Amino acid sequence: PALVSVASILNRQGHVVGFSQRLRDLTEVKRVEEELGRSKEALDLANEAAGLGTWDHNLITGELHCDPRAKALFGLAVEAPFSFRAWVAAIHPDDLLAAEEVLERAVRERQPFSTEYRIIWPDGSIHWLSVIGRGSYSAHGGRPVRMRGILLDITERKRTEERLQEVMRLEAIGRLAGGIAHDLNNMLVAILGFSDMLAQSMGAGDPRLEDVRQINDAAVRSAELTRQLLAFARRELIQPRKLDLNAVARYAGGMLRPVLGENVSLVLQLSSDVGPIHADPGRVEQI
Repeated sequence: PALVSVASILNRQGHVVGFSQRLRDLTEVKRVEEELGRSKEALDLANEAAGLGTWDHNLITGELHCDPRAKALFGLAVEAPFSFRAWVAAIHPDDLLAAEEVLERAVRERQPFSTEYRIIWPDGSIHWLSVIGRGSYSAHGGRPVRMRGILLDITERKRTEERLQEVMRLEAIGRLAGGIAHDLNNMLVAILGFSDMLAQSMGAGDPRLEDVRQINDAAVRSAELTRQLLAFARRELIQPRKLDLNAVARYAGGMLRPVLGENVSLVLQLSSDVGPIHADPGRVEQI
């Protein structure tokens, strides 16, 4: 490859008397252009595989250029017009102030920036974006002229983090419930033991015997509740046995009604011909 340029040679009267020709070898230039093309293609493939969108904001003219992947991260079609004003308008109102502060600080301190915030798509759905960028500054005076960077959708990561936090909260509740149930169980053992001793010391016709039996029954029911708490905290061994599923459902329903409140009615539709099952009663009650 070569670049050929030709220029006319004129005499004093302005007539063409000849020409000059210049020949420049472009082999090295073409090689560099091909390498740049391959590098750009590789970068585009990497960005596409990573789901990255690129953006370039001219701070002097206000013009914003986004590649198709970046527009897609805002819920826009490739041909849809997009401006920096539209970008700002898409940011969730609760995140807008923090996003603007990050950008202003990056420009002021001439430092790269990285931030995360929610955006609202045209269809009303909310998505999380990770925005990374850095500025370009004029050689004289250091005036900011451009901001360039990448975009990444992190909605699924945020959802995973929220699920993980929920699991951690449930685990903490389970540990707390298990500790309370363990301590309460120790006290109930003492109540049951002393109530049995008290009942044995009374005669069959003692009118106080029924009161002692009520204390004993309440302690037994409380012990069952602590067993369920321990099962919820996964600190109790699974002990499957032959069960009447209807009886377990009735018992669980009795516990659910006060929890559901007055505005919710719980109706049990039980079948009379359900056979026995082999399962752990505490686990079935949880289900």
